[in-house]
Amino acid sequence: MSIEAALSYLSSPHLEADLRWELQALVTSAKSGDEAASNELADRFSEPLAFGTGGLRGIMGAGLRRMNKPNVRRTTMALATVTKLHAPGKQVALVGFDTRHNSASFAREAARVLAAEGFQVFLGNRPLPTPFLCYAMRKLGAACGVIITASHNPKAYNGYKAYDDRGAQVLAPWDIEIEANAAILPLVPESPAESMDQRIRPIPQELEEDDKLEAFRANLGGDHVAIPCNLGDRDSVEALVPAALEKLGQIDILVNNAGVTRDNLTMRMKDEEWDEVIRINLEAAFRLMRAATKPMMKARFGRIITITSVVGTTGNPGQANYAASKGGLTAMSKA
Repeated sequence: MSIEAALSYLSSPHLEADLRWELQALVTSAKSGDEAASNELADRFSEPLAFGTGGLRGIMGAGLRRMNKPNVRRTTMALATVTKLHAPGKQVALVGFDTRHNSASFAREAARVLAAEGFQVFLGNRPLPTPFLCYAMRKLGAACGVIITASHNPKAYNGYKAYDDRGAQVLAPWDIEIEANAAILPLVPESPAESMDQRIRPIPQELEEDDKLEAFRANLGGDHVAIPCNLGDRDSVEALVPAALEKLGQIDILVNNAGVTRDNLTMRMKDEEWDEVIRINLEAAFRLMRAATKPMMKARFGRIITITSVVGTTGNPGQANYAASKGGLTAMSKA
């Protein structure tokens, strides 16, 4: 019976070539009397990969009871149907993935299905942690989300977690309806066209920064104000002191502590490696000192603390840019 089920599965014109090759080899072995191959086929086609605990989880491979692109497509198509029922009017979906083998490929497949279903899809461009992805779903007002991950399971496994319009793993009635809708779809649905990638956008970088800022605020505790600033961007640096004055009313102390390294031998150092270190370590500190000095003088009180390095005095092989920036900070603070 399992051989017949496998042959029926193989008859689909939409089955991926690598899955077809893998399954055809098993069928051939089973037909020749290989008991291990027959048992493997029986396991792969004994039942559909169960949708439970908010999603799918299984060994990767070809077959009905395996984690693969056809099952990702079926489940995502069902998720789209259920989402339109429970979150009408919302058009955003988010897809993320972990570092496991095939995770990025499965995530792209899910994103294409959601795009084909009419959603504006945001897809992570690299593995991102689940808590951040849930945060991003809420910030973007997503109608649904998918995260390809198998958590703590062995490396042969992968998984699919479905999320609702609250950025939470699906519960009843979503999960029951997703499973029911998937059951009536073809076992190997057609893959969306690659042109769907035009409707897929990366998750905005600023959301990652916002998430880090929220975590920073939580760790600080007490009464505080956090204002993000990109020290590599002159406009962002120039806007920091006015923003702080607007929120705090005055600035008593400025601490220049940020610093980056882009190490390289002087003869090999690129202009951008030199420029970035000087811009962040030295120029940003100068701009902030210049801006903060005026309100401090007006208030007749203020302190500026600059964190430098012994490397600014001694130098260090491969750190001409960093040494120059730290030496400059020392001299500038004394000027």
